Amino acid sequence: LRSMRVKELKYELESLNISTRDALEKEELVQRLFKARMDGNVGADENNDGSVKRKKKKKRRTYDDDADAGESENYNIDAKPSNNAVPTSGSWTIRTPFIYHELENSKSVAAQNAADTYIRPSKGKYAAIKVQLKNHVHQFVQWTLLVDTACSGLVLSPTAVARANDQYPDMIQLASNAGTMTMAGSSQGASVASWRAGTKLYVGGVEISHVNMAACQDIGALPSGLDGIIGLSFLDQFACVDFDFVKNELRLGEVDSMPNNNDDYEVVAQGSLSLTKLRIYTADVTLDGRGPVKLLVDTGAAASFLNWKGVSDMNLSSSSPQIEPIREQIGAMGADNMALQLTHRYKLRRRWNLVAENNAVGDFCPGISLYGENEGINIDICDLPVLESLKGDGVGGILGADLLMMCDVVRFCGLNGGSPTMVLMKQ
Repeated sequence: LRSMRVKELKYELESLNISTRDALEKEELVQRLFKARMDGNVGADENNDGSVKRKKKKKRRTYDDDADAGESENYNIDAKPSNNAVPTSGSWTIRTPFIYHELENSKSVAAQNAADTYIRPSKGKYAAIKVQLKNHVHQFVQWTLLVDTACSGLVLSPTAVARANDQYPDMIQLASNAGTMTMAGSSQGASVASWRAGTKLYVGGVEISHVNMAACQDIGALPSGLDGIIGLSFLDQFACVDFDFVKNELRLGEVDSMPNNNDDYEVVAQGSLSLTKLRIYTADVTLDGRGPVKLLVDTGAAASFLNWKGVSDMNLSSSSPQIEPIREQIGAMGADNMALQLTHRYKLRRRWNLVAENNAVGDFCPGISLYGENEGINIDICDLPVLESLKGDGVGGILGADLLMMCDVVRFCGLNGGSPTMVLMKQ
């Protein structure tokens, strides 16, 4: 049932005269249909003998910007967050669908180190979730926030804050230059958005623990449709965080650091995470067997990048045949809204992998194969400011969504403890 699309679940439930109007999450639709089928109300999926038809599992990724764009995004837009939300099934406290966004291919910006340049499109997408801010009289606003493992806090765009106050005046107080925001190697004054103690944040209908404030900053690197970023101050509360790019959902568990998904996922790579001075994580990665390179784990970056230290860690240089000059006028932009022209690239051709946290373990972890990626994956090279600021941590690049989304599941274990780990899974 969980492999069905939202509109398919709704169609079958409504054909059985079961209401779907008050369903906050896809999982609620799944549970209602499961109960209906177990009770014998199997409708069109019933065989002649009364048994339930079993369909062969079809392995296919679907994103909200495919032909069925928006179905996951729309089913809970007008739903009110529950006051007594109960953790969802199994070991998961929260399950909430992803809404995917991507950069416009033709976006042109002024680069810091060149004339106008085009932001390079990427196979990676921005995985976002719906978040509700609800006040003491049950009024709420809803934002679409990028889930970003390379952001330590909560960031809202000025437009999102203004929209909330237009809907409910004075719901959010805004103090200009009341805080400092560190990003891409520099610090600058930032406005602070705050709300009353009785106003709470909800994800997937579940109240989450979070301070009653956020940085308020316009981030030009984000595509339109995103209201801000939710980062590690949220994710660090959970023992297990799953980015599931097959079911297109974020799963969060408070207790079990390695819950069973009850799916045929296999671990293909596993490695330790290290905390940098910016309080964000790196992982040791090999690219086509070269390295290891310490990469910033960044679900909020559409593409992966290397700096020249990372190239050196792979025993390569600008004169190596594997390093190609970029002929196009393309660039990259970070959270500081400063674009840089990209000058060289490395083409990943075979696989990428995590360096095992314990080489004595006999488990076979082949990593993520590029089988089927005929042209390989371009990893562009540039001394990005955020990487320059992390030189002391030995960071050689960014592990972005283009590589991470080649996994079926990216799992983060123990973010709320002392030994955080990243696990990559494939079906």
